[in-house]
Amino acid sequence: MSNVNYLFPLPLYKSQVNTQQFSVLSNAAEYFTEQSREHFLNGLNIHNGQSNTGWHSEFYRISDETPSQINDLFHIASTHLREFIKQIIRNDERAIGFGDFDLSLETHEMGWAIINLPGDVAFSHIHTTIYRDTYACVLYLQVPDGCKGGELRLANPDIGFRSSIGTTMAQLGLCTTYRKIKPETGNILIFPGTLPHDVLPFEAKGHRIAFACNFGIKSMSLSYLKDGCSICKQIY
Repeated sequence: MSNVNYLFPLPLYKSQVNTQQFSVLSNAAEYFTEQSREHFLNGLNIHNGQSNTGWHSEFYRISDETPSQINDLFHIASTHLREFIKQIIRNDERAIGFGDFDLSLETHEMGWAIINLPGDVAFSHIHTTIYRDTYACVLYLQVPDGCKGGELRLANPDIGFRSSIGTTMAQLGLCTTYRKIKPETGNILIFPGTLPHDVLPFEAKGHRIAFACNFGIKSMSLSYLKDGCSICKQIY
């Protein structure tokens, strides 16, 4: 079930792929595993510097040249992105009276895979593009059974607030400085790319595979019926 929560107070979307799409995740996980083996055998350990170990794939775009396993992941992610934005609009009091509406969305996307071993981490970072709004997406293709830790940790973007509350208050849970989200196979998370986040180390037998992508919003508009008239509203 899809759900939008508000943190710090930015929106966070959490959902899960449907039953039929699990085979897409499995096929993609096999593809990336094979790619990582080839890179290691050829001495090409692609690494982006945001994690201490593990494997980071090349960057991908949606195209006819991109392997179908990856285009399928983009399709899943973009479908959830559309639902995420529609829920945000529905939650906006200014949208009262829109009723049901169609969303037109043009994006610039870029995606990559990450394979992590137990103990791996990703350092705190943000995702940006040249576009005004950028959304970061994480799709968990494979999470080992019995995995402990490895949460995605979202940080309050208000650095002044984070530095002023003190360690003791944070440990006692007396403030909201971070939100941890446990990884599960098939889960998909979407949030504003400007939200600082990192990945904590995990303990398990096996490795974790995730597909991450950025969506820069190039244009967005919605159309709806009001008083029997068809109205198109250009957001940007």
